[in-house]
Amino acid sequence: MRDKAETIMKIRPSQIYDTIREKIGSIISSIEQNAGDQLKTVASSSLGSLQKINEKIQNEYHDLEQSSEWDRFVIAFYGETNAGKSTLIEALRLLWKEPGKLEEQEQFRALQQKSGLTQEAFDNIRKAILDGEEDIRKSRSALADLEQKHAHEAVRAQAEIQRLTALLQEISDRQGWWKKIMAWFSPPPEKHQLSEAKKELDVLLAKQANEKAAGENALSALQLRRDQLEEKHAFFKKEAEELLKYADGQIIGDGRSDFTRHNTEFEFNVNNRSFILIDVPGIEGDENIVQTPIKEAVSKAHAVFYVTRNPRPPQSHEGESGNKEGTLEKIGRHLGAQTEVWTIYNHPVNNPRMLKTPLLDEDAQHGLRALDEKLKEKLERKYCGSFIISARAAYLGLTKCVVPGSKEADEKRKFLERFAQEELLEKSGLNGLDRKSTRLNSSHVKLS
Repeated sequence: MRDKAETIMKIRPSQIYDTIREKIGSIISSIEQNAGDQLKTVASSSLGSLQKINEKIQNEYHDLEQSSEWDRFVIAFYGETNAGKSTLIEALRLLWKEPGKLEEQEQFRALQQKSGLTQEAFDNIRKAILDGEEDIRKSRSALADLEQKHAHEAVRAQAEIQRLTALLQEISDRQGWWKKIMAWFSPPPEKHQLSEAKKELDVLLAKQANEKAAGENALSALQLRRDQLEEKHAFFKKEAEELLKYADGQIIGDGRSDFTRHNTEFEFNVNNRSFILIDVPGIEGDENIVQTPIKEAVSKAHAVFYVTRNPRPPQSHEGESGNKEGTLEKIGRHLGAQTEVWTIYNHPVNNPRMLKTPLLDEDAQHGLRALDEKLKEKLERKYCGSFIISARAAYLGLTKCVVPGSKEADEKRKFLERFAQEELLEKSGLNGLDRKSTRLNSSHVKLS
């Protein structure tokens, strides 16, 4: 008996369909060959019913072959547009060292080493440019002050020359012709003073010209240095564009409703257990674009994580007459055939000060309980509960390949200045999701 049970446990689900198909095919063939005249009416009715069942099984089997995965546990990340599904998956790719992610990071580091674009180098360039701009500002200010000082000095010197010239003219006007002749041989002291004043003005102007030239040369040198730094900065920006192709977070949406249009699968092997995560398009996207990939993903998944940013029940029928399908109806339609559905409330945390324990206040906790009740009512035994995570904080704690100088690099620095990585992963709830996913995968392995 025990051997028989073990044999049954080893039968793959697809083999069950094969067996049913063979049995029905055998029954149909038997009826067609052996039905006598008296049984033709009954046989015809039975044959029609069996053929419909057989057609349905053939269709289901085709879908099964196309979408089912028996060897690996599959979790679909399903939910609203911009709910953070891709951010959460990216954090898990980093946490579980997904092979594709490791390859991207290796390419990122190779490019970074070649270009020399590290965060330290970028910070140094940025600081040098800011310091250079400040030096240029000070140099220009000093030149302006120098010009003002020179102008005052020149005005004073010229005023003295004008005073002495006027005084000599006045003296000459008062002198008779004899004194004027004598003045050629014995000039008044004011004439000597005027000569000295003119010499001093010439010296002053020469000195001012030298000081101005020195100041302008210093300013030119600072501007040249600034231009060189700007060129280096421009080079770094160009290299940053190349780095961005392999940086962490490329699967994360940019706010467009249909950023994710197709299912993207990521394969993992953790503790010698293989499984797949599927990034599914947002359910509020263009129905013509996302309907098919959503159906394919949830058909393939053994468990679905419904990701939302709202700690309250999904909206029901929309529109003035209430005839437009709401999020709740979409969930029921998409996930009605699932075996396990969990809610992940992605709590938005944009500042490390927001990452407190507990993450949710009383109102949000009450709303999340109401969400659980509503989905339990809609999905019945398929609904398994909810848990909380801050995907962005978790991602920032794990990302290593971030483009220096980017907004993301600054965000990462802020969070890791306040929390150690392990503390950040625990507070963000990612460690809890890690444990939950591992338990789900373990359950699947035991039942396979």
